[in-house]
Amino acid sequence: MSGRLGTSPAEPARRAPPRSATRTGPRGYTSLAPELIAPDIDALTRARRSALARRPSLHTALELAGLRHLAQEHDEAARLAHDAFNRARSEGNRRGMALAAALLRQIYLDGFDNEPAANGWFARARSLIEPEGQCPERGWVLLSAVGCSVPDQEVLRGYADEALAIARACGDVQLECKALADRGLAAVSLGDVDCGLTDLDEAMTMVGNGEVGVLVAGQTLCDMIGACERAGTIERLEAWLDALARVGVTGPSGPAPYLFSHCHASYGSLLCRLGRWREAEAALSLAVAGGRDSFRGIRAAGLAGLADLRVRQG
Repeated sequence: MSGRLGTSPAEPARRAPPRSATRTGPRGYTSLAPELIAPDIDALTRARRSALARRPSLHTALELAGLRHLAQEHDEAARLAHDAFNRARSEGNRRGMALAAALLRQIYLDGFDNEPAANGWFARARSLIEPEGQCPERGWVLLSAVGCSVPDQEVLRGYADEALAIARACGDVQLECKALADRGLAAVSLGDVDCGLTDLDEAMTMVGNGEVGVLVAGQTLCDMIGACERAGTIERLEAWLDALARVGVTGPSGPAPYLFSHCHASYGSLLCRLGRWREAEAALSLAVAGGRDSFRGIRAAGLAGLADLRVRQG
């Protein structure tokens, strides 16, 4: 999931991002500097591989692992995250270990549909970060799953409240956006629709303004799509797609390149109901493809959405 999210070393120069788009907070996998809005994941991956070869670092390794997860290359993402965890352990870096464990939680949950392993990595991340106090890494651990993958939305809201307080105290803009989006989704899911959508509107504004990087932007979009689906507010999603297109954040095909696989089915279904059939077909096809290697339900939902699309098309 990420005016424009800046430039990557592998890309031709575009207009400079706003000053607020500089890195803030811990140098973890979620603090990617702003990149292209409709990112070429392969190009970003090449840039991170090159940077890692020139100067190995935990930060770059976690960035690369996050990008491979976003590209649905989950085996490689897990290997990179495991290597980052072991590197941090050899350096005695508890916060780095916690960030790597948090990413592994997301990969095992959203990539491999392996809830026990994901739960184990989440528990490990929490144990590692507990002695470190209210640091930004604690916020990233608490919100390490994509919001719409968390089954207990009351728990998610509590985690998001804590992470948002940490983000604002530490000046971590990326964490602030992630916390707002997750809190908004949780509030909508729990019936507090107006407050939830206001949080999501603020988070989406940060995405459109280029304040966050591709991984946070992707998760924010997933939360907005999930909230619109749960609240039945198709018009709000349409309004945001229009707003993002006007500032160059999305192209004719929408934000599909940086959505997580389980969001493609929801996004495609909503686009289908809006009558945007070509975009709906692209998103639903990605859901089917992504479902081959992760959640079986994603593939089923994608196939059902494609069937509904054919019916609507006559």
